[in-house]
Amino acid sequence: MSPQTKPSYPSQIGKIEHEVLKILNKNYIKENIGNVICLFRKDVSDPIAYIIEENDLNLNFKNFPQSAKKIPTLEINLSSSAKRVKPALGIIPLDKIKQYSSLSGFMLSNENTEFISIDIDYIFKTNKGWKGFEFTTFYMPFKSKEVAERLISKMNRRPSWKGPKGARALRNILTCSQDLKVDLFLVAANTVGSVGTEIDIDGNCYVFKLSDQQIDNLEKGEPPINGNFGKFKDFCKIIEDF
Repeated sequence: MSPQTKPSYPSQIGKIEHEVLKILNKNYIKENIGNVICLFRKDVSDPIAYIIEENDLNLNFKNFPQSAKKIPTLEINLSSSAKRVKPALGIIPLDKIKQYSSLSGFMLSNENTEFISIDIDYIFKTNKGWKGFEFTTFYMPFKSKEVAERLISKMNRRPSWKGPKGARALRNILTCSQDLKVDLFLVAANTVGSVGTEIDIDGNCYVFKLSDQQIDNLEKGEPPINGNFGKFKDFCKIIEDF
């Protein structure tokens, strides 16, 4: 059985929010915008590789932050008949991975018995260095900063946080971003109504910088500290102003 946690909805793994991508493309060079998969062996704290999988977000991604721990970076394309993984690493079962049309297909299969992956949803290079963020949505409107903080404080009720290890995935994402020298944030926005995942592009957002202390607070059901509130369309500026 795969050690990878099964997604709670079909498109959870590797989902690209195109309204988010539009704003990033408007503000930054496409070669400096991407999504990073962090590949771990189960029960090991450091990743064994960072993976750039070809998709709509990574199509033009050319630059990549360097790992302080010298963890290798792989580029993969499994969606075409000419499967490509470079460079080839002996620690990764390429023969098995190439049988699938996406990395997530392998990760969730019974052939995967030892690997776990997590994503840094978005990373991008600014004049102030590399930034990145995890993106999450709420259907109840962020009518004010106080309302947003109250809703975000309830993230610990989500199924992915319910296990004995709590927000382990988010902590691992933070560890990877620190290795890559990427300042990591959480961007929370609203959806249009309670059904579906369409982002309310005219709505508000709440942004805060992630740290171990922030994750501790969220696990305890407390609101984040030192967060900034504004319009969804301005989330890039909010991040840069930190």
